[in-house]
Amino acid sequence: MKLPVKLHLYAVSSAASLEPLVGLALTGIGDASVRAIAIADFTALVSDAVGDAALEARDALLHHAVVEGAMKFANVLPARHSAPLTLEVLTTHLSQHRAAYEGLLIKIGDAREFGVRAELPPRLDEVSAPRDSGTAYLQARRAQFGTDAARRAELEVIAQALEARLIAVVLEVKRSYPSNDVYRGSFLVRGENLEAAQRIGLEAVRDLRGVRGSWHGPFPPYSFAVLV
Repeated sequence: MKLPVKLHLYAVSSAASLEPLVGLALTGIGDASVRAIAIADFTALVSDAVGDAALEARDALLHHAVVEGAMKFANVLPARHSAPLTLEVLTTHLSQHRAAYEGLLIKIGDAREFGVRAELPPRLDEVSAPRDSGTAYLQARRAQFGTDAARRAELEVIAQALEARLIAVVLEVKRSYPSNDVYRGSFLVRGENLEAAQRIGLEAVRDLRGVRGSWHGPFPPYSFAVLV
């Protein structure tokens, strides 16, 4: 019995985008040719998958290159690095979530994503837990919790200040805290506002005092286009 061919999904677009994407000479994961196929009233950019596992780190750049290449010709929702899917599974998924994906395509349009990272300086009053006293250990932990709360509050102020600088040119913001010392923001920006967002974002990061900041982008809106 022949097993169904599995596909690697790069991006999804509207059915109207099929024609400009058909002729793209893009090479995907494992040197496989990328093709545009019509599925459930959408266009999906896929290639035959190599193996059954999710992407490894070395393949991420190839995946990203295909998405970037497609975005030059059409508005697409970039897929995250997912495990290979059969055509049947992909068709079922897109059919079941058609309304959500149609809404995302309208909302995101030609928007791109920028990212900012802000990290507080090292703690000056780091408390090391004594090994010889349970009471002293608990006291040290309570002090540490207080320090964590204060640093998170400081990050909140930084996040609000950065986001306020960009509010006029940003369509949507997603905020996260990988730790009590780090803030990450993802900014969805329309095509006509990319230049302004780049300028304002770089200025906002440069204006940070005593905080290590970095500004990245623009790149495909991975944080806002939630696909399989």
